[in-house]
Amino acid sequence: MAKSDTTRRDCSAYADLPSDYIRLIKILPGDEDSDIRCHISLVSLKRQPDYIARSYAWGGKRIIYLDSHPLSPIRKNLWRVLHQARELASQIIELQSDFWIDALCIDQSHLEDRKQQVRLMAKIYERARKVPIWLGPSYNQSEISMQELTRPISCWQAKGKVFSVWKKPAGAAISGLCGRPYWRRLWIFQEIM
Repeated sequence: MAKSDTTRRDCSAYADLPSDYIRLIKILPGDEDSDIRCHISLVSLKRQPDYIARSYAWGGKRIIYLDSHPLSPIRKNLWRVLHQARELASQIIELQSDFWIDALCIDQSHLEDRKQQVRLMAKIYERARKVPIWLGPSYNQSEISMQELTRPISCWQAKGKVFSVWKKPAGAAISGLCGRPYWRRLWIFQEIM
């Protein structure tokens, strides 16, 4: 079997889970250009584990390693999430945390595992310490939109409705940010609500 063809079942953490268990990953340190490696562990939701759930949009594919096993390609946006978290972990202690990420913590090749974990998803997101979202890499004035969204905005009222007023180029930048593929996903309501 080729190195990149390893199935999730080759990794012992993808064995069948008891009904209240989830998998969590920890991103292992590495150099900028090294492969992304993660440790995966099993935990009971009853034990109130401390973790961060990540929300992102899918994209192209890349390979990562779980407990030394190469994992079939993951989505490129997820690879970017993991790469950024690993890169910033030495500066931001919180990024040394355990993470719940659907594509890694659910055995996508095993129907029963997917069903069981999907039933737990509301609990998984609700119990996460936080659920940061990944809108994708910075481009098309996204820095302007993020700065603008953190500032108080002026509002106008018109016929009982409140309108936020942004001047150009901030309005165009915010419109671009809101047009990203992330917002077209069905699951985002469960993930960020």
